[in-house]
Amino acid sequence: LPALIISLSAVLSIYNPLFSADFASKKITEAFKSDSLSNDTTNIRYSGFKRVIENPFIGSASKVLGNDLLKAPATNFTNMVAGQIPGLTVLTHNGEPGNDKSTLLIHGINTLYVSEPLIVVDGIPNRSIERLDANDIESITLLKDANAAIYGGRAANGVLLVTTKHGKLGKPQIIFNFNQGISQPTVIPQMANSSTYATMLNEISSYRGGSPIYLNEEIQKFGNGSDPLKYPNTDWFDTVFKKYAIQNSLNAAVSGGTRQLKYYGSAGTKYQDGIYKDGALNYRQNNVRLNLDSKLGKYINIGLYLNFQQEISNMPTRNEAAIFRSLIRARPVIPAFWYNGKPNSDFEYGDNPAVITTNETGTNKQTSNAMESTFRIKIDVPFISGLSINSNVSYDQGTKKHRTFEKPWYLYSWNGVSYDASDLPALTKNKVGLSFPRLENDNYELNQLTYNLSVYYHKVFDDKHFVDVMIEGTKTRNTNYHELNDVKYKTDELIDPTTIQYRNTETDNNYLNYYGQFNYSYLEKYFIGLILGKSKSPYLLEESNKRLFPAISLAWIISEENFLKNQFSFLNRLKVFGSYGKTGTDYVLSQGANSNSLANRDITWELSAQSNVGFETQFLNNKFSFEANYFYNHRTNIIVKPYSSSATGLSLSFVNIDTRVINQGVDYSLNYRNKIGEFNILISMNGSYQKNKVQFYSEDTGVPEYSKLTGKQVFSQLYYKSIGVFKNQAEVDAYPHWNGARPGDIIFADINDDKKIDGLDRVRTDKSEYPVFTGGLKFLVEYKHLDLALLFQGSTGTVKYISTESGINGNYYKEFADNRWTPENTNTSYPRAWNRNDEYWTSQSNTYWQRNSDFLRLKFLEIGYNFNGKVIKPIKVKEVRVYFNGFNLITFDKLKIFDPELASGSSYLLSQIFNLGIKCTF
Repeated sequence: LPALIISLSAVLSIYNPLFSADFASKKITEAFKSDSLSNDTTNIRYSGFKRVIENPFIGSASKVLGNDLLKAPATNFTNMVAGQIPGLTVLTHNGEPGNDKSTLLIHGINTLYVSEPLIVVDGIPNRSIERLDANDIESITLLKDANAAIYGGRAANGVLLVTTKHGKLGKPQIIFNFNQGISQPTVIPQMANSSTYATMLNEISSYRGGSPIYLNEEIQKFGNGSDPLKYPNTDWFDTVFKKYAIQNSLNAAVSGGTRQLKYYGSAGTKYQDGIYKDGALNYRQNNVRLNLDSKLGKYINIGLYLNFQQEISNMPTRNEAAIFRSLIRARPVIPAFWYNGKPNSDFEYGDNPAVITTNETGTNKQTSNAMESTFRIKIDVPFISGLSINSNVSYDQGTKKHRTFEKPWYLYSWNGVSYDASDLPALTKNKVGLSFPRLENDNYELNQLTYNLSVYYHKVFDDKHFVDVMIEGTKTRNTNYHELNDVKYKTDELIDPTTIQYRNTETDNNYLNYYGQFNYSYLEKYFIGLILGKSKSPYLLEESNKRLFPAISLAWIISEENFLKNQFSFLNRLKVFGSYGKTGTDYVLSQGANSNSLANRDITWELSAQSNVGFETQFLNNKFSFEANYFYNHRTNIIVKPYSSSATGLSLSFVNIDTRVINQGVDYSLNYRNKIGEFNILISMNGSYQKNKVQFYSEDTGVPEYSKLTGKQVFSQLYYKSIGVFKNQAEVDAYPHWNGARPGDIIFADINDDKKIDGLDRVRTDKSEYPVFTGGLKFLVEYKHLDLALLFQGSTGTVKYISTESGINGNYYKEFADNRWTPENTNTSYPRAWNRNDEYWTSQSNTYWQRNSDFLRLKFLEIGYNFNGKVIKPIKVKEVRVYFNGFNLITFDKLKIFDPELASGSSYLLSQIFNLGIKCTF
């Protein structure tokens, strides 16, 4: 790849004499010139003003450089950005290799359904970022306010812009980066041991008036390990999990160029193993990228950008939810394997977790390929200084092939009394899972064709007036194809199959977006920006698409005023800014539209009115910088999802409902940079506080105020309020209670004081799994050849609902088991032993199970040493850097039962990573 790029550069230089021309260099207009056609919105659409080129936005935006992300050794790109960008909420609910995408939210929740921001990669909307190679990323920018109106009907949830690296003027530079790491779960749930579990089953039986299930001497055998065959103490997580899993990453990149051709190319691969012993889970990712920017004479610049991504996932045939459900429920009083290594069959559905994590149940492989290509041209119009025409054509194709071969598997049972001729337990072979094998091939194909044309004009008048104007139109066409081939066999010998085939094609899914933008500055101190956008959604009828999306932005650099310059010499820069505008979204429609949906001619855009004010400042010789923004988003016309009618098999039509949501808050960043002797220091802190509220929701007139959604957070739920545990019968008799309540049960508060507990006592809580505050604190220190980087990341205002299936068929979390109420331990806040949903306080949602999941985490730490100069001169390398980094290293939280970021206890565990690497620059 490096040889190809360098050769291409040489050939074009020789055979095209137009390449010898250079750009003209004229005073302030140089701020507008760019050899790169990266289409980075931060440069093209908000620049135009010489002194604000480093932070060109009139409104609110946040930016992080790609090199900062490399310090987090995660495989999924979305997991690297947590805690690094103010205003961005990152929710990592799953750690399964290949299925560990984080949910990204700008300023949290703004509507009734979780909606992620629009992703734009190198100017092309709707590209995926989760499998980008961080080595290829130049920067990430968030559009957090009304300036996102340039994307009109897709911008209500904000916009995340990703710019990849491009070549720079100079000799070829080759960078080789390899690292090898190991991973292990951040938290492994601690479960009750077999003697405790057996005791709890006896307690359940006694509460029901029954006899003990286990005798005291049997419980002792569980505890002392004297008869592990009949009375085992199985640690299921230790049985199923390896001590650690391996992962590695390799990337090679080359960049450089002349004034005629600049190039950047890279190729990389990543591998991630699952944590299961003899497991069927592993993941590989391959990436190749080539970005070429060329100058054809004085007026024409062209760019060709290619990217290929491949993912190969090998998975168990049972999904992670089934696997972790079986792990949590697995009883410690039964063995995983018998004396001869045969697996135990004493599981619901045959889900022995030591078996269903392997290939014994079949094979499950998914291969995804994505090819992205963009051709871009920029023409500087001759004789009209500052006027250019820009166009790009992008064609993206994605394919996914999912092949699942499921087969029956065999487990073994023992009745506890029968022995064979060798005086060994006589095991019975049991066929579980499917009756006969099944093969399913599921193929998807997505094609996206994007056309873009824009006219851009910038001009400086009398060195006082700065103007830039852009008019742009974009059309995106998506074509989807789906084919399913389902083969069910009638015998174990894989003969006589019954085949079901299904094909579905959807075409002509066109999305249009137009906007005009005008920016003006006077004396490089006063700024105004105007945007007028219009979008056309393929999911709305013609009469519903007539919606304009306007925005206005204002900014004032006060530090340029003489009255401030003369009085506050320590102040290097102070800018205040604000914006207001309207944006839209059809996100719910795009997720749920199908050919059976019944059309609703009245459905229209979900609308967001966005307001923002803020300031940024630099002081004390630019050692300190601080930026803060207040935002207020008002969402109306909220679209609700349809639901299926079992009678007709059709989906009811989408509707806009009269519900209004307010989301407001503050985000900020504070930075300190300094050089003290030979130490270079950067301390950076960022945070975002966002609080949403349902301003209005149509509710029944009989609903009590404390149960209404109006006035509460979007995802707040109705719960009975837990106020403790009944210590004895006297307490039960003295307080209103659920019918059948007894000592050791959870007390539900009598909210309406009517001396009884019923549905009218449910209250609407004001917390959910979505944080109110997120933030990060980063330290970077360089000393001679050494460097140290670390990032603390955290969130507050979150809760998780701990749902268990504990009881006769499922184990208990150790915390609940060790602290439970018993007649001998009445002074506790934990309830008595229970069996699944048999008790009112397990079948009825209540706040006892709602646990604080706030956390502070050492997200990453990296220590590196750079070898350069005479030390490495003999090996012809410019620089060699060796480094250690870690990910999710230390977590401070109150939840403890499982990782506070997980969606639930039945999710694949998040990983803690320890990584060694080497980076060579040639």
